Amino acid sequence: AGAALLTVILFTLYIFHGIRRNIQLNKELVLAKQRAEDLASVKEEFLANMSHEIRTPLNAIIGYSERLSQTELDKKQGEFISAVQKSSDLLLATVNDILDFSKIEAGKLRIDAIPFEPAAVVREVVDTLQLHAEKKHLALQYDTSSIDDLFVTGDPIRLKQILINLTGNGVKFTDSGFVKIICTRVDDGENIVLKYQVADTGMGIEQDKQDLIFDAFSQADASATRRFSGTGLGLAICKKLVELQNGSINVESQPEEGSVFTVVIPYLPANEERVTYVKQVAGKPNVEQIKDKHILLVDDDEYNIQLTRM
Repeated sequence: AGAALLTVILFTLYIFHGIRRNIQLNKELVLAKQRAEDLASVKEEFLANMSHEIRTPLNAIIGYSERLSQTELDKKQGEFISAVQKSSDLLLATVNDILDFSKIEAGKLRIDAIPFEPAAVVREVVDTLQLHAEKKHLALQYDTSSIDDLFVTGDPIRLKQILINLTGNGVKFTDSGFVKIICTRVDDGENIVLKYQVADTGMGIEQDKQDLIFDAFSQADASATRRFSGTGLGLAICKKLVELQNGSINVESQPEEGSVFTVVIPYLPANEERVTYVKQVAGKPNVEQIKDKHILLVDDDEYNIQLTRM
């Protein structure tokens, strides 16, 4: 009986010790979680502040070098300015990628729902990248015949960001041939589902590396980082943006033959009244409306004020 009583007492003490230890571990877990959240918040604030601090002088560098390139320069000076512009554009793209990725990771990136015309977004992407394609003697094409005049409710800015990234990669990794954007409609009931395909005749991607390209800070070919530069965040950001819009993205590719990136995004139909309004305000702004008007510009950077005044 004494042995049994001692066993019960020891067992009870063991249980209480276990409970006390679990309570302590839970407290430590809560504190660790709080510390992790605080660190994440500090990191996000740091990245936001740093991106602003980097972007401000970069805007001045890009703006003044562009203005300088429009003046009379000899051949050597033109080469110097071109190098400054290319380096500045690359640095700005890197800062933008890091900031966007940090926002997505922190769950702070918002997806808008406004009426827009997807075909117009595709045309804007082609207009933006046309000069880059021409410099490499590539044909930059698009086909939106099946969705012309179609309006949907979604986020045109994020769509443009996705297509510029995919099409820009196509131009970057293609030495000859073409890059083409094809947009078609593949509805599944009440939603308007659009499929965007970006095809190129570039270097292609090996089968075993096609899944890796959507991971952050990774590229299919390590030598591509040295040859083409970049953070390795572009496709990771594209995937996150597509998923935030309840869509999907995949790639089909053959080495030395080219790649086809396919993005599928569902949209809601656009309100007819909003579509009419968007059509009315679309197009070139009426410059006469601001003729002889005064503009107040407020900025804490003197160089940006001078640049805007010019």
